[in-house]
Amino acid sequence: MREVSPRKVLSVVYNEKEVAIGGPDYCCKNQTGLSIQAEPELCFSLHIQKKQALTRAVIVGSFRQCSSARPQRKISICVLSLPLGDSPVSTRRSEEEKMGWMTRFLAAVSFLAVGILFSPETFGQNSDNGGSSVFSVSIKLAHLLSFATAWGIGLWVTFIGGIIMFNNLPRHQFGNLQSKMFPAYFSTVSACGAISIAAFAYLHPWKTASSAERFQVGFLLSSFAFNLTNLFVFTPMTIEMMRKRHKVEREENIGEEVGWSKNREAAKTNPKLAAMNKKFGMIHGLSSLANIMSFGSLAMHSWYLAGKIQL
Repeated sequence: MREVSPRKVLSVVYNEKEVAIGGPDYCCKNQTGLSIQAEPELCFSLHIQKKQALTRAVIVGSFRQCSSARPQRKISICVLSLPLGDSPVSTRRSEEEKMGWMTRFLAAVSFLAVGILFSPETFGQNSDNGGSSVFSVSIKLAHLLSFATAWGIGLWVTFIGGIIMFNNLPRHQFGNLQSKMFPAYFSTVSACGAISIAAFAYLHPWKTASSAERFQVGFLLSSFAFNLTNLFVFTPMTIEMMRKRHKVEREENIGEEVGWSKNREAAKTNPKLAAMNKKFGMIHGLSSLANIMSFGSLAMHSWYLAGKIQL
C-alpha cells in the first residue's frame, strides 16, 4: 500500500447506496463493496452524510483501469482519513447550529410577546375599529404571519436565492442542494397556506362572506393546491430525473461547471442525455409553473390585505 499526500484529495460523494464521480478511466471496489469511477488521482476522501454530520471513512482498495483501449493494470492505494463515525468537529458544529436556531426562535417569541404586551387591547384600550377580542386578534395574527411567511419564502426562493445559487454553484452541487431545499420549501409554504385558509375562513364564514372575501378564499385555496401538487407530484419526479441525468453526465465528465454550456455540447452527441434534458425540462417547467401560479395567488391576496390595513 502506498500512503499519499492529503493535498491530492478528490472528494467522492456518498449518497445512500451509490458512490460515483466523474471519469471513466478507472474503477474501484473498496472494502464496503461499493463500485466507484474516478480520475487517476492517488487519494480519495469519502464523505458520508450520517445523522446530518459530514464524516470521513478510510478507503483501502485496488483501482483497475476500465478502458478497453488501454492495457489493464492495478494501482493499490491507501487513503489516510478519519475513522467512520461522527467527528468531534461535526458534532460541535451540529450543536452550534441547534443553539443558533434556538436563539433566533426565542428572539422572535420575545419580540412577539413585547408587541402583545404593549398593544392597546392589552390595557383595555379600544382601537379605531371598535376593538377586537383577544381570540379574534390571535386568529388575525396567525393568518397574517402565515401569509407573510409563505410570501417571503416564495419571493426569495423563486426570484432571488435560486438565481444566485445557479449562477455561482457547480451544476451538480446546485441540483443536490435544490433536491434538499425544495421539499422543505413546499412543505413550509403548504403548512403556512393551511393556517392562512383556516384563519381566514374562520374570520369570514362562507355564508356571510362578501364576494371579495370568497374570492380571497379561492386564491388561498389555489395557492395551497399548487404547493401540494409540487410537493407530492412534480418535486419527486424532478429529483428522480435529476439524479438519473447526473449519472449520465458523470460518464461524460461534466456537471462540475457553472451553467449549462457543457451539458448542451454533450447533448449534441449523446441522444440519451438529450432525451433526459427534454424530459427534465418538461417536468421542471410544470413545477415552475405551479410555483408561479401559487405565488401569483398569494400576490392577489396581498393586494386585498393592503386595502384593509390602516396606517
